[in-house]
Amino acid sequence: MWVITFAHMAALANRLTELRTAAGLSMAEVADHCGVTRETVRRWERGLAEIRTDDMKIVLAKLLGVTVGQLLGCRHENCGLNGVDGC
Repeated sequence: MWVITFAHMAALANRLTELRTAAGLSMAEVADHCGVTRETVRRWERGLAEIRTDDMKIVLAKLLGVTVGQLLGCRHENCGLNGVDGC
């Protein structure tokens, strides 16, 4: 289980925006893929709402081509793979 503290929400918000734009995806495309509204994605990216479930973090990470650890801010290539945390 990945726990996000308030301090990590702002970093996650910036990281999500960075990854989404690097992938060339709109908020609407992310929302459609995740089964949420565009407003929900906007709130995630502004740090106003938490990505509540581990399943949703996994879906987002796969969509954006990163591990969950990397989505949550780890910059190591192997972060979150095979139990390797490194962060």
